[in-house]
Amino acid sequence: MVRSKHDEILSVALDYADHVTLRYNQNNFSLSFSVLDYVNSDLNKYEYQLKGYDEKWVSTTAYHRFAFYNNLSPGEYIFRVRGANSNGVWSDNTRELIITILPPPWLSWWAYCLYIVLLLLCSYIAYRIIRKRMYLKHMIELGNVERQKLEELNHTKLQFFTNITHELLTPLSIMSALLDELRSQHPELKSILEDFSVSMTRLTRLIQQILEFRKIENNRQKLRVSEGNLTKFLRQSVAAFSPLVRKKHLHIVFNDKDIEIEGYFDIDKLDKIAYNLLSNAAKYTSEGGVITVEQFYDTEKKLWGFSVNNPGDVIPEEKLAHLFERFYEGEYRRFHTNGTGIGLSLTKDLVILHHGKMEVSSTIERGNTFSITIPINKDAFAEDEIDEAISSEDVLELQAEETGSPNISALSAGHDETEGKKKPVLLLVEDNDELCNIMVRRLSDYFSVIKSVCAELALDELNLHKVDIVVTDVMMKGMDGFELCRKIKNTFETSHIPVIILTACTADIDRVKGYEVGADGYLYKPFNMNVLLAKIDNLLKKSDTTSGDSRRKLVFEAKEVDYTSQDEIFLRKAVECVNSHLSDLDFDAALFAGEMGMSRSTCNDKMKELTGMTPLAFISSIRLQAAFRMIQEKKKIRISDLAYAVGFNDPKYFSQCFRKKFGFLPKEYMLKNE
Repeated sequence: MVRSKHDEILSVALDYADHVTLRYNQNNFSLSFSVLDYVNSDLNKYEYQLKGYDEKWVSTTAYHRFAFYNNLSPGEYIFRVRGANSNGVWSDNTRELIITILPPPWLSWWAYCLYIVLLLLCSYIAYRIIRKRMYLKHMIELGNVERQKLEELNHTKLQFFTNITHELLTPLSIMSALLDELRSQHPELKSILEDFSVSMTRLTRLIQQILEFRKIENNRQKLRVSEGNLTKFLRQSVAAFSPLVRKKHLHIVFNDKDIEIEGYFDIDKLDKIAYNLLSNAAKYTSEGGVITVEQFYDTEKKLWGFSVNNPGDVIPEEKLAHLFERFYEGEYRRFHTNGTGIGLSLTKDLVILHHGKMEVSSTIERGNTFSITIPINKDAFAEDEIDEAISSEDVLELQAEETGSPNISALSAGHDETEGKKKPVLLLVEDNDELCNIMVRRLSDYFSVIKSVCAELALDELNLHKVDIVVTDVMMKGMDGFELCRKIKNTFETSHIPVIILTACTADIDRVKGYEVGADGYLYKPFNMNVLLAKIDNLLKKSDTTSGDSRRKLVFEAKEVDYTSQDEIFLRKAVECVNSHLSDLDFDAALFAGEMGMSRSTCNDKMKELTGMTPLAFISSIRLQAAFRMIQEKKKIRISDLAYAVGFNDPKYFSQCFRKKFGFLPKEYMLKNE
């Protein structure tokens, strides 16, 4: 067998070698030894020790003349051996052999150097990663801080715009109120006042446009679609815009193609879109020109839209793409009109918000045409974008409030002191003295007006006077109008009083907040006084109707009526209170007020407000209804027993009261049932 060169351990004989080097995988070996004494060699003795492994000398006999070592660790060892003859004399010559077992490659010095290099490299990489993560974490925290500061700045900006709007719209409200007053007192100034009204409407629209621009810029604008008649809405928008262009002797033509389209759309957004497009067309149409508005509808895709066309200079193709950029000023605008440069940009943003698209074309033959297309199918909108609470009638009412002058003849006729009726008491809460005085001057023809400059004083006035309706501003020092409305609605004695909120805050969230605190009406500044008067009249009529319904719904058992509001809960308690004392002859108005937990005067006022009856009349009414029910159930019962059962101590008086309420005597009703 030919041995490989790698298997050779020594290049000389072992007897002549002083050092042996073994690889890491040669750490299992054996060494044999002997002494040169052949007399009684079987009695020879040996001792050996592998220094670095054996702690003591190992003794052996001639029969075991070898040392075996297994799985020795890498390192340097010294093998020592000595012998004794058969007489037990130990030799002075101790043979030594140095044995070196090399470590494996991965435990060698150069491997450790590599490990150190790799460790240093990993440490450096870990340091860079940790440093980068710390940097990213710092940048994220810095970004969060900057974003928070930006949000705070945006909030401050929005608050600033809100405050500025309030400051601008309040004087506009004063001008609007004065305008209404002049119209009623000086009909001969109608044409002059109409021009004044057009300018005021234009200014109001510009202010609202700036606010809308800010809301879109801060992603605060939300879509709220409801079902309505789009054709009627567009028709009324065009009609409302007509007075604004009358001064330029322009004409507006609306082509509805003899179709009425109904679908889902956002009333507020579509109104702003239509107004901006019509306003833009009016700017660039020469005197005597015709503005054409045309609606169209794609029945397959359920897409509705309209176009606004006006004659004018042709817009170059390269300029069309820039028309919807914010603050863009084309050559024509620069020399012919004044504007903010955000109208068309805002319009396109609103169209996109409505999931639609906006296009523009300009030709010599047709002039300039702006068209918008929006989906009107319910499935095109997300669930949180749909508001089923607003119907088609609400859309038309909104348009009417913007453009019309409500008929308030019913108000003056219904609350005329000359007919012997007291004027309703109106509490006006407004911190602007000038606007407050103008409103008082106008409202005093129909109401007994109580003024208050802040919400705290208004609450005091409510405790001192019997108020029929409250009209309040929102932004005031101290308690605002929302909190005042909340307190009125959450206080039992005043919860039935209607509240109208006047505000310059046009955001949807503010309107929602107003209705959440219980407001019965919500009008934006500047408001039309005729609209306010009509709103007040409707609320007062509704209040009277509700009281009448409450009187008609009073029945023998309170469980038969479905109550929800505070006033209805009060009526439920009142009915149950009387029913629980039905046969008590001594139960009167004083005991009733005590059971209800209020003073006699408060109880009297509340019962009159809700039922139109005094507490005593209310008790008598419930008792008589109970008697009526007993006759229906028992058919035959003695009149005296019936009277005593429902708390009357005089059967004759009971019969008279029964006849007065139902139109026949108890006995007659019994005979009729038989």
